[in-house]
Amino acid sequence: MKERKMVKLAIFALTIWILGGSVFLMPIVQAQVTPPVTPIPQIPLEGDMTFKVYPDKSIKVNLVGSLEQVLEAYVDPPVYNVFFDLTISPAGVNLTEVKGSFVIKLSPAYSVLLSALDLDIEIHGEDMKSNTTILFNLPGYLGVNGTIGVFTDEATWESTLDFDLTATIWYEVVSKEIIQEFVQMFPMFKSQLASQVSELTEGNITLQDLTLVSSEIGTTSATHTLSGSVVGDFNKGGMALSTKMVPPDMGVPAPTITPGELYITPKSADLSVTFDREELAFKIDSESVVEGDLDRQINVMKNLSSEGFLQSPQITPEMTLIINNFLLPTEMSIVNLNTVFEYTFDGEKLGLNFFIDGLEFKPPTTGAFLTILNEALTGVSMPGFTLTLEGASDEKEFVEIEVPPTTSEPVLKDARKVVWTFDNLANLNLVSFEVREWPTPTLTLSQTEVVAGDTVNIEGVLTIEGEPVEGQEVNIAANNMVIGTVETDHEGGFSFTYKFEDAGSYEVKSSCEYYEKTVESQITAVTVKPPSLLPPELVAPVIGGVVVAVAAVGYILMKRR
Repeated sequence: MKERKMVKLAIFALTIWILGGSVFLMPIVQAQVTPPVTPIPQIPLEGDMTFKVYPDKSIKVNLVGSLEQVLEAYVDPPVYNVFFDLTISPAGVNLTEVKGSFVIKLSPAYSVLLSALDLDIEIHGEDMKSNTTILFNLPGYLGVNGTIGVFTDEATWESTLDFDLTATIWYEVVSKEIIQEFVQMFPMFKSQLASQVSELTEGNITLQDLTLVSSEIGTTSATHTLSGSVVGDFNKGGMALSTKMVPPDMGVPAPTITPGELYITPKSADLSVTFDREELAFKIDSESVVEGDLDRQINVMKNLSSEGFLQSPQITPEMTLIINNFLLPTEMSIVNLNTVFEYTFDGEKLGLNFFIDGLEFKPPTTGAFLTILNEALTGVSMPGFTLTLEGASDEKEFVEIEVPPTTSEPVLKDARKVVWTFDNLANLNLVSFEVREWPTPTLTLSQTEVVAGDTVNIEGVLTIEGEPVEGQEVNIAANNMVIGTVETDHEGGFSFTYKFEDAGSYEVKSSCEYYEKTVESQITAVTVKPPSLLPPELVAPVIGGVVVAVAAVGYILMKRR
């Protein structure tokens, strides 16, 4: 039973990016079939799982973790290192780039066996065509080289695959007698193979041609050259084949994607498979660009798989509700996905490092997500691992988090971020998210036309959805230069007095830093006029004197006439 709980956690934490909503489905599957058990032993895993909740109820995932454990009396494993990384990112209008690498480093025990291995497989695809070159040579065992070309008709989705391959087989692998019998019986083999291909793919794929071009039976090995052609709908044929290969007790048919459900088209793709003899490492590197709606395609695949589960005879009523009410309506997004996984073993210690970022999903409700999360983490004890719920924001709104007393005590808690350790968490489903609008500061000036040296009273109010915000620092700026800082009172109000010393035009506004966002009031224009050249107390006498002087001059001029 304890092992089942560990499997449940591993499924939730490490495959969260695979098939989108299945990450939430699988823990519940375990929960339905596993009775209550005592908490599992502590797992020495360190890291954090963060779910960032946005105002539109979408959720972004960030997962980072590591594990290091000494293994006693451990038999030397065949694999010493596994490294995998995948990056998906926008590459232009309606284009998505997918880049990845996969490395498997073997134990030194294989150094002699693979000392002479040559491996170089190159695949290049463009639009609906692809060409593959193969070079594989392990002397004493097997060698294969040749080419494979595939063309697909986008209108009908029918494909043609042509191949030309030469294989050398050493008699240590397959006896000379069996190879000679194969050559003699080749026409019968060809007929049987064609029949099996048609049967297993339900007639969707046909072996159109298979020719044994040449056959050389040597003293230590035999070399055969084969060419042929396979035609049909590889998508339907592959689905039919996978359906037949699913064990009957699983009862979950493979999803079938029809051309009408394809929303992406490969524009270009390159893949290489090589072997580094010095490092004893198989390396796969890939890079491709797809055109279309990748997220929509992922959701179609997720829904087809979910509908396949609904057809399983083993499905419970509880699982039916989860699929219909949560998994099917949950929307996934992977167009900004970045994930890295690395496993290492140095002969004594096992190491594990993983990182996932950019996975996004939008459940029908945040409550449904928290219910699934609560089920997945019940009974899990990993004191070195943390769960973080974080409220995110957009231009208009932000998210705050409410944690009731009945939920496990967090190690860090504020209005926007809550952190727990993975230690028998309980009642996460009672946590709630509140979407709020950003604060709105107002601004009022006592006057907007003044003379240099005059004082202006600047007032305003800071509120969130009509409620006052108390104790918030507010900056007052003129022409983007801060001229003062004040603090809001219990009614959200603030006031500031400022003397404009220099003439000119000013744009006055108030602003404050609220969480990660700067919110600003409207801008009010202020015109400051130059001061008078005479002191105010002398203006009236001077004007009066000027009037008298003008009158006197006028009187004298009139007398002279």
